[in-house]
Amino acid sequence: MNFLQLCQRLRQEVGAAGDSTLPASVNGQLGEYARLVAWIRQAWIDIQSEHDSWGFMSVTEHTITANQDINSVWSFTLPSDLERLDNNSVSIAAPDGTHIGFLKFVDWDDFRRMYRGRVEQGRPQVFTITPDKQLKTFPVVDNSYRLTFDYQKAPQALENNTDVPSIPEAYHMLIVYRAMLYYAGYEMAVEVKDRAITESEPLMSKLERRYLPTPNIGSALA
Repeated sequence: MNFLQLCQRLRQEVGAAGDSTLPASVNGQLGEYARLVAWIRQAWIDIQSEHDSWGFMSVTEHTITANQDINSVWSFTLPSDLERLDNNSVSIAAPDGTHIGFLKFVDWDDFRRMYRGRVEQGRPQVFTITPDKQLKTFPVVDNSYRLTFDYQKAPQALENNTDVPSIPEAYHMLIVYRAMLYYAGYEMAVEVKDRAITESEPLMSKLERRYLPTPNIGSALA
């Protein structure tokens, strides 16, 4: 379901006024329909924020190509949807993909103190993240390289009618059920709250089993 269809399904589930075509848009709504739209939007944000390691929000081996630049420390803008970069995953490779090595993370203040103004060329050894979300390396690249890293995406915000949540449709009702809890709190609708909890708990458990890392189980004690 897309954003609009989720809002329409919420209206149906809570018994709000209107037919299956309402609300007709997620934009320009007032009163109850505006609340339905806001609750669906917030429900999806809250589900994504439930855990820090959702698999559907993970990007592995994001790659960019860096070309030689002798005038400045190599820097580039990180992906716009980046929430958290895995500092231990940043590596460089030759243009053909041959792995060279991993880069060491250096805190921005330390990086600036040690490398500001220096333009030595060589294979990058360290990197930092600047306050304005740039990734910088040192030394300045002496050749073309591929930089690869893993990161966790920021929560997806639903804005337009056709925006679709980034989980399989089989789990989309979880967003509706979470929004039903907000409706129930606003309307003091106990029956709606109970049904939302009953329906959402097993679906959330399925989502967690599918998209959360499997815990490492240590060996049994002797």
